Amino acid sequence: MSIPGKMKTLCFDAAVAFTFPSPKKKTWDVQLSFPGENVEASLRIYPQGDDNILDTTLVQIFPFKPLLCKWKDGFMLSILGHESDQYSGIVLDPLSEKLPPGKMKKRWDYLRLLSGNEKQMILALAQERGFKGLGESEIQSFSSLTLTSISSRARELEEEGMVRIIAFSPIFLLAQASLDYLCCKIMAYLDKTHDENPDRMGISPEEIKKKFRLHPMVLTLALKVLERDRKIEKWEARLVPAGFKAVITPEEEDLLQAMEELSLSGEMKSVSMAEMQGRFSLSKAKLDKLLSLLVERKKVVQGKDGFLLHSKWFDEIISRIRNSGKKELSVYDFKNMTGLTRKYAIPLLELLDQLGVTRRKGSSREILK
Repeated sequence: MSIPGKMKTLCFDAAVAFTFPSPKKKTWDVQLSFPGENVEASLRIYPQGDDNILDTTLVQIFPFKPLLCKWKDGFMLSILGHESDQYSGIVLDPLSEKLPPGKMKKRWDYLRLLSGNEKQMILALAQERGFKGLGESEIQSFSSLTLTSISSRARELEEEGMVRIIAFSPIFLLAQASLDYLCCKIMAYLDKTHDENPDRMGISPEEIKKKFRLHPMVLTLALKVLERDRKIEKWEARLVPAGFKAVITPEEEDLLQAMEELSLSGEMKSVSMAEMQGRFSLSKAKLDKLLSLLVERKKVVQGKDGFLLHSKWFDEIISRIRNSGKKELSVYDFKNMTGLTRKYAIPLLELLDQLGVTRRKGSSREILK
């Protein structure tokens, strides 16, 4: 894999080995000299950090035409009108953006890390990316590191507990501090949702993914960490805080019993969510809560298209399929076996495929043992 070309930029951060003569003056007109290219630019000085340990001045530079540069590229600088005095500088962030004066000081820790070694640079990028995670291609575009160097530095950072490598080919990682913060945000979101919506039975992973705009691999890692630390539990396909107990009123218990009986006694042994909602005059939130309880109690099985099957009847169908003596099952055979119309037979067969009872084979199903 080739390393991407250098970035064209009209704003970059740098460290310059020079103390500017007038501390009160924050903007200067300068001449930049990169290998094979000279360009004029304006320069702003970053406010000094609370613990300035650098022997250089951190600056933000705005070249008057696009420049090609990467992290740690060297250049020479002179103040316009004093071109005979040359000072060395290195690029820190090759693709920065103009910041309001009040926000410049907040970048101090980030730029100080970029002033360090390769590991510190990767850590700085990972922390800057936050929940989004940091990819191999981004590190290559930012710096001149080879793939081997990126992999080595990432592994060293992981061994030190600073990052978590989510994927190796290509490298994709997340700062440990960002992962810790994300886990706290997810827990706060779960708790707030349950406080504000007592009838909700958990949150789907997809909702969390959309809420925080997460890469699927970042979401998976965060949920694994929360499960490992016993902070969340799975309630069917949804997530709830650990130790979550649904509050059920006597009226809801009566509704649960009636819903179970309807599912079991239905003419086709199945009923849609729309039919259930209309029959009992339920809000969507209340219906979701009661259905989740029925599924959790293993009273009903919810099919792909929203229809409900009583678990006792469903178990009987699975037993009849496996004891039929057949190796394959056609849709026609299945309809005769269950009494279901094609509307319900097809999604139920797909559910049986997902559960490993059957496997699609052309127009029929292979019966798995």
